[in-house]
Parts: sequence; C-alpha cells; structure tokens
Amino acid sequence: MAQHPWGPEAERLLGLAKEASLDTAGEWLTACRAVYRERQEERERAAVAREIRRLVAVSGLSQRDFASHIGTSASRLSTYVTGRVTPSATMMMRIQRAARRLQKRRDEE
Repeated sequence: MAQHPWGPEAERLLGLAKEASLDTAGEWLTACRAVYRERQEERERAAVAREIRRLVAVSGLSQRDFASHIGTSASRLSTYVTGRVTPSATMMMRIQRAARRLQKRRDEE
C-alpha cells in the first residue's frame, strides 16, 4: 500500500478488513492510505518541479525569458519551478516543447 496507494492492493486490504468485520483495522488502513497518497503526491510534485527546472536550464534562457516563450508570467513559472503549483498537462507539454525547440536552436548555433 505504501508503494502504490492507488493500486488494487490497498482496496484488497480494505475489503479483507471489512469482510472480517475488522472495522478498526479498516479505519486504520484507510487513514494509512490517505497518508501514503499524500506523501506520493508530494514526491510527484517535487519530481515535476525538478523536471521543469531541468527544462528551463536546457533551454539556455533565464526563467523570465523562458516564461515569455511559453506564454506565462515569470511569477507563474516560478511557482512551477518551486513546486508550489503543479502545471496542467497542457502547460507541461508546452514547457517540454519549448525547451526542446530552444535547446535545438542553441545546439545549431
């Protein structure tokens, strides 16, 4: 459950606790799953922020200039870079495309 809090194993354990009428165990498992999900989401947000920092770096631009290339403000990009805000899937794709395009342009120079 700790490794895959959204996976079928967590549901299976909860089902077994319910089947065995172990209400307290079910409550504990539910609470544990919530903690594990929160921790996993924190790790995922941190990974997205690291990837965005990497992409900005490979672009060769400052954060301010990169932000203008992706159509957002420098302050909004800063929230993505620090992990305070996770960008939408569409914005993440835009960041990736812009970084690849800018890196390619830089490599050709």
